[in-house]
Amino acid sequence: MQRSRGFTRVSNTQRSNLSSNTAPALVRLLKAYRPSAAQSVTVGVVGYPNVGKSSLINSLKRSKACAVAAQPGHTKELQTVQLERGIRIVDSPGVVFDDADDLLDSGGRARVRGSVLLRNVVKVEDVEDPIELVEEILQRSDQEALRKLYNLPEFGNTLEFLTMLALITGRLLKGGTPDVLASARVVVTDWNHHKIPYFTIPATIHPSSLPAKTASGEVAPGAEDVGQARIVTELGKAFELGALFQGADEGAFGDQEMTASDEQEVNMDEIV
Repeated sequence: MQRSRGFTRVSNTQRSNLSSNTAPALVRLLKAYRPSAAQSVTVGVVGYPNVGKSSLINSLKRSKACAVAAQPGHTKELQTVQLERGIRIVDSPGVVFDDADDLLDSGGRARVRGSVLLRNVVKVEDVEDPIELVEEILQRSDQEALRKLYNLPEFGNTLEFLTMLALITGRLLKGGTPDVLASARVVVTDWNHHKIPYFTIPATIHPSSLPAKTASGEVAPGAEDVGQARIVTELGKAFELGALFQGADEGAFGDQEMTASDEQEVNMDEIV
């Protein structure tokens, strides 16, 4: 089984289909957040551009209360929709977070940010550096599939790929210079429209099922049974509060048992 890329772009069928089997359950969940029957609640829908926020509201409302489009950035301002009596829902423009310093890789490049831009959350003409996105597309896609799609010979790097694409498609600047920026935007557009095939093979074992390891490569203490599915025949041992401090007590007092006077001194220290 192969998992296709996680695009969340709303299709024409989703935009026109206002019926949903899960909409009534979501409405009941929103009603549960009302403090009382006499009070109202306002719910905001926030997320990346072009992920279906407006379509979600239309499905809950069962009418075209919010305008939708296949291109990101169609919603320009906040819009409040009266879902039911006592429940209002707010549609908001898409938000893209790109100012986090920890989103950079070891080389200082915005790898995570590039991955976000490849989800069609920003209009292609608004992308500052489409060549960087094409470079990431080339790393994710099969070169043979790209050569077949654009009818290109073998290429060695991103710039060579875009140069050959510009020459074949006739995207030239003054003096016959290949317009690599225009070619890069074409490639990003084809990626957003699913013309470029891409998929990832799921891992045989999910990382969350693997036991944690120390720096030396050994299994961390207490993680020996992580990831091993077992059928139990009896309940686990009852939780003991005193066992939480057993290791600390042994480390502080050694193997000697605490005397009554020692316990009294410890209790007095805790009170102070």
